[in-house]
Amino acid sequence: KKIEVTMGFGDVQMNGIQAESGRLQNADGDITLFGCDMQNIKCKADYGDVELKSGTWENGSITLDDGDVSIRSTKLSGDISISNSYGDIDLELAKKDLEQMGITAKTDFGDIDVPDEMEDLVQGETGEYSFSYTPDQPAGRLKLVNDDGDITIEND
Repeated sequence: KKIEVTMGFGDVQMNGIQAESGRLQNADGDITLFGCDMQNIKCKADYGDVELKSGTWENGSITLDDGDVSIRSTKLSGDISISNSYGDIDLELAKKDLEQMGITAKTDFGDIDVPDEMEDLVQGETGEYSFSYTPDQPAGRLKLVNDDGDITIEND
């Protein structure tokens, strides 16, 4: 199934949707996915937050100009990129899932917070930080880029 959602103003909320490809776009408003299984999706929010809860996300991208990204209890796999110009990126994943993803993260102006056992992998100083983690056999690659905002990665 393919999904195409384009919104000019207002919030997009989806429950239990399954999609194998497509695009979610919102010019001014939030995008919230609860219990959705998404593959190969390009998600773009110009002014608003993106929130993923209790679903799956395999391959694809999330791009924000001004807003926060929150991903909680969502199984990530494949190649995923999340980029944000102004706002925070907050991931709360199962420990097992987190440890199976190859992760690179970079913020030009903000902090990077990771679980204690990964803390020594954070590099940088004075607001410009990077982080890289590669397991023996990665289940996927997660790339996080933030121009101005914090990146938080934690176990749920």
